[in-house]
Amino acid sequence: MTSSSFINFFILLLLLKELNKFIICFYWKWEEYFSSEYEANIALYQTSLL
Repeated sequence: MTSSSFINFFILLLLLKELNKFIICFYWKWEEYFSSEYEANIALYQTSLL
């Protein structure tokens, strides 16, 4: 492995780590938002069935 490819590999790892943090954070926010929306939609759906 040449030094430049090693550096590229290291940068890629760092980027993946950052991306992973971002994805996890985004997923939590999305999950929170989606589950509350989902519950509201279920409630609406149930009331429309009555």
